[in-house]
Amino acid sequence: LVGEAGWRRLHPAAQRRFSRDAVLAGPITYCGDMSVEMTGLGRLFAWCGVLFGTPLPVHAMQGGVAEVRVYSDGADGVVYERLLSAAPGRSEIVSSTKRPWSSERLLEVTRRGLSMLLAVFEHEGDLVFESRGFGLLIGGRWLRIPAWMTPGTCRVTHAPLDDREFRFTMELDHPRFGRLMTQTGVFVDPEG
Repeated sequence: LVGEAGWRRLHPAAQRRFSRDAVLAGPITYCGDMSVEMTGLGRLFAWCGVLFGTPLPVHAMQGGVAEVRVYSDGADGVVYERLLSAAPGRSEIVSSTKRPWSSERLLEVTRRGLSMLLAVFEHEGDLVFESRGFGLLIGGRWLRIPAWMTPGTCRVTHAPLDDREFRFTMELDHPRFGRLMTQTGVFVDPEG
């Protein structure tokens, strides 16, 4: 999806992590730390998302423990299951599946069909996933949610720091209310 030139500009570790062979090889777990900051409106969108399969964390945290388990869904999708622990006894699981939607886009879907259409591209050596609309996936059909009912634009950046470590950043920006949520963390690739 990033094109040949974009793929060549990615760090070799990012190419390894996002290659089809890596996903099909079996589950892999990335461990790291995570910080989540959100506004009141960001928290409201996160809690509304719980109705559709918890696509966003509902608790803010600083330097919490995070584990991301990545595996094939057995069809054409890749499951990202994130366990976030802000403190002992206070953890949550955030899960979604990315699957091909067209020759140019991915669809990231929760267990209950809430989804976002994603553009995927390389930017200054980083791999970027950026929303191009939100919708509901019902019976194989994607029904777009009007923009005014959504949190705005979601941008996820995968930035390799070296052969083993990478920074994950997710920013959720509303066109009127600004930044609603930021998640950032540094993770270690056990196969690096």
